[in-house]
Amino acid sequence: MYIFLSETDRNNGKNKITSVSFRYGIEGGVTSSYTWTGNIEYLKTQNVTLPDLPADAYFSGQPFFVSVEKVNNADDEYSANNTLKSKTSPVQLLQGGIIVSIKTNGAP
Repeated sequence: MYIFLSETDRNNGKNKITSVSFRYGIEGGVTSSYTWTGNIEYLKTQNVTLPDLPADAYFSGQPFFVSVEKVNNADDEYSANNTLKSKTSPVQLLQGGIIVSIKTNGAP
């Protein structure tokens, strides 16, 4: 099982954004990095889908975070809004098997 991770960037600067480097993960746990490449013009936004983290990364219930590390291979000129956090709920690990029952063509 994987969690869908998405983030939105807006270009408030005068220069076109062609790359953004992210660090993201679970505080005190699994982290990953990703570099998006593309083109964001002035005052435009871009949705970025981050690669998955495995579901077991969420077992702790610690907050998820995403942080902008670099913009166009340089430090962001305005870093006050570079990190977002979100609460997570601990994922319960269930032991045992799964029973799947299938009924096809109306037959038992």
